[in-house]
Amino acid sequence: MRGETCYTLRHRRYCTRKSTDVRIDLFSIGHSNGDLGQLVALLDMHQIATVCDVRSVPYSKYTPQFNREALAEALPALGISYHWLGAALGGMPQDAGLRLPDGSADYEKILALPGFDRALGQLMAFGRRAPTAFMCGEADYRGCHRHKLLTPALIRQGCAVAHIMADGRLEPGQIMPQQMSMF
Repeated sequence: MRGETCYTLRHRRYCTRKSTDVRIDLFSIGHSNGDLGQLVALLDMHQIATVCDVRSVPYSKYTPQFNREALAEALPALGISYHWLGAALGGMPQDAGLRLPDGSADYEKILALPGFDRALGQLMAFGRRAPTAFMCGEADYRGCHRHKLLTPALIRQGCAVAHIMADGRLEPGQIMPQQMSMF
């Protein structure tokens, strides 16, 4: 197609979008409680070559198909690389000093951690190399740290983010007015 640049990565062909289309540097996705096939179908729909897992605790007794080791084995077998970045980019920090009195994450403190900037840089580097999605468990990004913490931080770094919805639609990442004070 005219106006596209195509390349091959891990035996998969990728083409950049035409210049009239919206720029997307990184995608966001939530695996929810579906099966691995549903997640892979959404990744394939958007030609995702790399998944960066941003869950603090990448394990669940309810959805073991999305446990860290299961994904680290299954996704590369399908031509999708997998990286866990949840230690620095997760939304449920283990350190009690990074939590608010109600037990929720203190995003302002997380943003100030040196490891956060390094891991965010890693995520952006993956996105420059191949179509990349950062993943957590929440299907709806609006209730997840992908929207409340990571998307605003990425936008501030000049990245365009799109959230992949359960039906495959994309919703643009935005900084909400109440998030402005975090930066």
